[in-house]
Amino acid sequence: MTKGVRVLLLSPGNINDIALAPALLAAAGPIQRLIADKAYDANSLRKLLAEQGAKAVIPSTTSRSQPIPYSKRLCRQRNLIERGLEPVASTPEEFARFIRDDRVASEQIVKESGLQPQ
Repeated sequence: MTKGVRVLLLSPGNINDIALAPALLAAAGPIQRLIADKAYDANSLRKLLAEQGAKAVIPSTTSRSQPIPYSKRLCRQRNLIERGLEPVASTPEEFARFIRDDRVASEQIVKESGLQPQ
């Protein structure tokens, strides 16, 4: 399983995140599953994922008359990661390695984006 950022797209605040989903999926390459929040609950996205052989782990919106089953455990895990609450290391050495690796990854993202750090 690949960990870390595979694709990063930035959008203006007036664009729904789901509008970028097809581009993100195309850039990410083959995936086994997409774990996302309710904002990504759309039949079109679920169909696209099914066509690619990927599982949609997305809670249904309240507007669905028949909620679609999903893994609550995986969604809770995604939520912890997204909020930065998942433990990243269990020893000081592992934490130091995590910080080094994260810094290198962040520098690479900034370099590839063409942004200038301030």
